[in-house]
Amino acid sequence: MTISEEPIINPYTLPHTLTAHKRAISAVKFSDDGALLGTSSADKNVKTWSPHTGALIQDFFGHDLGISDLAFSPDNRFLVACSADKTDRLWDLNATTPSKP
Repeated sequence: MTISEEPIINPYTLPHTLTAHKRAISAVKFSDDGALLGTSSADKNVKTWSPHTGALIQDFFGHDLGISDLAFSPDNRFLVACSADKTDRLWDLNATTPSKP
């Protein structure tokens, strides 16, 4: 009895490779509406990307040490990042500077 070989089906495609960070990536998150992809890194930066085109949209900086994680607010207006420098930074996605309390 022989086992027939079934064709390998790969339902996935790789539309983009995002390469702007200079050090290890620490987190990758989609915004709730799927319009943005956020990445954080040991290079102390957070970046937002278009998941549809792979284009870099914004680069957020200001932490003194690497970033551990990031999150989008439920309304997709804000992005927060936490860092090994013991700070959280909150950015308004319509601006380029950290939001003030």
